[in-house]
Order: sequence, then C-alpha cells, then structure tokens
Amino acid sequence: GIAIAADGRIFYGERVTGKIRVVEGGRLIATPFASLSVASSGSGEGLIDVAVHPGKPYIYAFYTESGTRANKVVRYDDNKNIGGNPVTILTLAASADGTRVGGSLVFGKDGKLYISTGDLATASNGQNDASNAGKVLRLNDDGSVPADNPAAGSAVYAKGFRSGGGMAVNLSVGTVYQTDQGTS
Repeated sequence: GIAIAADGRIFYGERVTGKIRVVEGGRLIATPFASLSVASSGSGEGLIDVAVHPGKPYIYAFYTESGTRANKVVRYDDNKNIGGNPVTILTLAASADGTRVGGSLVFGKDGKLYISTGDLATASNGQNDASNAGKVLRLNDDGSVPADNPAAGSAVYAKGFRSGGGMAVNLSVGTVYQTDQGTS
C-alpha cells in the first residue's frame, strides 16, 4: 500500500516485513514509521494497505496479525515520521488459508474511512449480512459506525465482493470506486 500526505511525504507498507516506511523530500527515512508483526504465509496476508487521514495527524494500516491471523485496521499518531499511540479501530476475521483477505483503505470526500475486505475464501461471505468479509466498510476515523450508513449500526457500505483490492475516490464528486478480483 502507498499513501501520500498533504505535505508531500509518501507512506508505504512492506507487505512481508510489516514495516511502514516514509519517503520525505525524495529520501527514504532510515527508521521505519512503525513495524507491525504480520502473518505473511498466505498470498493475501501481511501489511495490506496504508492511508493518511486528510485532516488529522493519523496514519492507518490494514494488516494480518501474526499468530492470530486476524485482519486489523490500526491508527497511529504521526509524530514527525514516527508512529505513536497505536489504536486498533477494527478487527476482522482471519482467512483459514491466508487468501482473499482483500484490503484497501481510503478516505472519502465525506471524511469517512472506507475499507475493502475479501470474502476470506468463502464465497457466501460477500452476501452474508452477519459477516464483514466481502464488503466495503465505512467508518468514522475513530472506528465508530457513521449514523448515515445504509443500515443503522452496521459498518457495511457495500457487499458482494470476492477479494476487493484497490479503491480510489473521485474527490470532486465523492464517488468511491472499488476493484474486485475473481475467477470469472
């Protein structure tokens, strides 16, 4: 994952090592912003994506936790290129085989955090309302559910995905675009 801050710094995640790195002024900062303990045995696991908050000094990471293999979104304070005060804002189920985790983070024009998730190698999860897998989730920056989501009290914004990968936002109109990967 890669994200660019308003001040021009580039934040990127190293999938297998779990390090979030910063490039500032065209130079790689030697000390990682943060180092997450990630599972990386499955093809979809590891440090999956990073996002920069558009108005606050926060950096977000979507990753697969080593040991539990749970998929998590964590928020860090940006303390001059060093991540501080990590807060887990979302914990998602693990994929049994480390595939179809999905994973993308973007902030919409509305200031909400959009998270794409894969179906965790279970096709029925995409339509299962009891699961956050195979969905696009929409959260406030603290992990709470916005009052204006489609279903009251639910983080689900869109459903029916297999392995959502990339997301992008057209900031002029606010449309969120989601890619999906599949066998057909």
